[in-house]
Amino acid sequence: MKNVKTGGGQNEGALEKGPNYAKLSPIFSLLDTLDFIYPHNSYVIDYNRHEYFYISPGTLIFFKGYTIEEIKRKGHLIYREVLEQEDYELMVKMLRASYVLQDKLTLKERKSMCLSFDLKFKGRGGKSYCVRHSYAPYLFMPNENRIWLTFCSLQYSSRTESGDARLVVRNSNKSFCYNINTEMWEEAKYFDISGVELIVLRRNYEGVPDKLIADELCLSTHTVDYHKRQILKKLKCKSMTEAVLIMKANNLL
Repeated sequence: MKNVKTGGGQNEGALEKGPNYAKLSPIFSLLDTLDFIYPHNSYVIDYNRHEYFYISPGTLIFFKGYTIEEIKRKGHLIYREVLEQEDYELMVKMLRASYVLQDKLTLKERKSMCLSFDLKFKGRGGKSYCVRHSYAPYLFMPNENRIWLTFCSLQYSSRTESGDARLVVRNSNKSFCYNINTEMWEEAKYFDISGVELIVLRRNYEGVPDKLIADELCLSTHTVDYHKRQILKKLKCKSMTEAVLIMKANNLL
């Protein structure tokens, strides 16, 4: 994503008719305050100016050796330098295919979607590590037809391979997975997690012992353990920690 300078002339006039940037100041001030209290690894993409509009200091743990100013200057092309070549190509294909999919969604669905996938970052000594990317639209243009700002969160992934790309529409039963072979997004079965299972997962994540979870839900500890096994089976993961990461990455927890 190339950084576009905006100064005067026809381009400036176009921006005046576009979104109101003045209202963003308190939003990013809040993000900076949050980063001071609880560091987060995130950035905000501005599709109107074609640039990274906000980058949290915590993001630099992934973009090692770069400053925030350098990342803003390079824009999305920074990924050419930090990703394995095949992963960069995969990311481009997934994003291009996602634009086609988004055109098929209603405006309400586009406003509620979350796109997530794993990519391998180059590490030291020839080793690489997976980072989970989660994107969600934050603001739309005044005419509400195009995305203005998108919020992106980065986390270390529990997986070792790239992919596991999902596009989930929150508060609906729509979910899509990216098929690497067809290079298309295909509708997938939504995570069929029951209400009780969601409570068990959430309380387990909060560190509540199984005995207290059982008492809270009026269940036996054996039943709580059964629900935990069902969660792992449905999400196809090996631990409750991984289950939490999957649900949080898809804005379902």
